[in-house]
Amino acid sequence: MLDQGNRKRDKCNHYLGGIFHYGGENYWGVDRINLLLERLDDLKANKANSLRINPAISKSSANYNTSNVRLELFFSANSPYTYLSFDRIRKLGKKYNIPIVVRPIKPMLMRGMGISRRKGFYILSDCARIAEKLGIPFGKIRIATGLPLTRIYSLFPYVNAKGKGFDYLYQCMKGVFSQAKDISSKTFLRKVLIDLDLNPDKAFVHLDSKEWESSFEKNRLAMYKVNSWGAPTFKLLHQRKNILSTWGQDRIWLIEEELKKL
Repeated sequence: MLDQGNRKRDKCNHYLGGIFHYGGENYWGVDRINLLLERLDDLKANKANSLRINPAISKSSANYNTSNVRLELFFSANSPYTYLSFDRIRKLGKKYNIPIVVRPIKPMLMRGMGISRRKGFYILSDCARIAEKLGIPFGKIRIATGLPLTRIYSLFPYVNAKGKGFDYLYQCMKGVFSQAKDISSKTFLRKVLIDLDLNPDKAFVHLDSKEWESSFEKNRLAMYKVNSWGAPTFKLLHQRKNILSTWGQDRIWLIEEELKKL
């Protein structure tokens, strides 16, 4: 029975359990139920009001008590799911007037964690359909590991100290996942820094330094402490107390639900 199930899963081009498969498309757990339901709706197969989860950020203008609140984003520059979360996290921060603290970590592959070819293919194809649904540019990809990542990370402490860490990493992620840029080139980095109103020559003093490594390791340990292993992980704090820790761009709506309670 196990062999039969594994063969079926492999035939469906997936690598995990808890997967729905319909009409040649995989749906990874309950977070992808909306996509399946929308297909069934198009076929007029809906017999009643369908369950919907993972809603968009609400447009309500109600006032919330979000003083002494901050949101921490554990970030990996090699994670397409992290890239897909940036725009919504920025909107969430503006709507509730809360600071977003970016806490970068090394990508899984740089932490000795393996990834199968099937998993890598699924993640990119899954991100492509999510990006299309959200209207986020995606597809011109130049995966960055090793030097490209350590190079952009080496500038992060300087840029973040200038209050531009979030926007800097977002621009680098767009270069990786929607523009196929060589993010390690000085030409690319110079343009990003100038666009952020920063002095490239002053920033390049830190280029290829190792200053970032100790803080990134602290971020990794802090992420593990809340029982998460990868990016994007979100940690919501109120009056310095952790009130929510969750993983994945699918769970951004949970963050908003907690903010509404304050």
